Parts: sequence; C-alpha cells; structure tokens
Amino acid sequence: MTGNRWVVLGLGALALACGRSEAAPGVAAHATALPAASAACGHLACGESYFVDAAVQEGCLAAARCQVALKLVATGAFHINAQYPYRFRAEATPVLEFLGTDPAGNTVFSKSSGDWAEGDAKSGVITVRFTPKVRGSSTISGIFKLSVCSEQNCLIEQPELHVPINAS
Repeated sequence: MTGNRWVVLGLGALALACGRSEAAPGVAAHATALPAASAACGHLACGESYFVDAAVQEGCLAAARCQVALKLVATGAFHINAQYPYRFRAEATPVLEFLGTDPAGNTVFSKSSGDWAEGDAKSGVITVRFTPKVRGSSTISGIFKLSVCSEQNCLIEQPELHVPINAS
C-alpha cells in the first residue's frame, strides 16, 4: 500500500471511533432541487464514492428564515459512516445571517448540534439555516466534512460547496 492509502485507512479508523449517533430534524417538505453549480458530474460536488446535491427551501424571502438541505449520497459499495461527526462550515457573508447553533459559531452546522439526519444506509442530509438580509442572488459557500465507508475502509472528504440562493 502507498503511504497515502495508509493515511486514509488511519483516518477512516479514527472516524469510526469519533462521533455519536443522534436523531436530527428532517428536511423541510417544500424544497427545490438546484442545478449543479460547477461540478462536471452533474451534482453540486462529487467524489469517487459519493455525491452531494442541494435543495433550497421554496419561497425564500429576504428577512425571513430559510434553509438549504445538503444531501450526501454514498455510491457503489460505499455507505454513510454513522459514527462520523458530519459538519458544514459556511463562509460568513454580509448578505446572509447564518443560524447555526454549534458551539463553534453560527456559521457551523453539525451532527452534534442536531443538523445532520441519516436517511438510510446510503444517504443523509445536513440542514443549513439562514436569513437573507437583502433580496436577490447570493451564494452559500463552505466546506462539508463527510465520510463514507465500504467493507474495506472509510474515506474522509472535505469538498468545498457553493450553493446559489435567490431571496425574493
């Protein structure tokens, strides 16, 4: 095995040892799927063993609470790592007020704060809550820390996401 593969295997073992399984609130019933941002794979982000899509709450209004669901889907022989502490850290922006409750700050959405909900063995959703300060287009950007596993190993990924938002 190459040195990098050992690092991935070690991090996968660490990921299995971390986190805890918690129930999280579901995703809003009214959501609109977004077109792929810039990912060539047809999704918001892709890896060899997963993809991420986003759905923004319909009717997002300026000065009103909105949310976006970031859905992780494991592909092939991979499944969601139920023990991993999933987390999305949004980049602060003057036009969006983030409503995260994680102790690390209001731009952080995490499993430990109840923002992650496992759908089934192959999918889960992290919900990002925010209030647009003004009407118009903006973007939620940030890093999504995630993990998917196969029978052989677990992978830890940190894709950078850019989700377009349009507040009326």
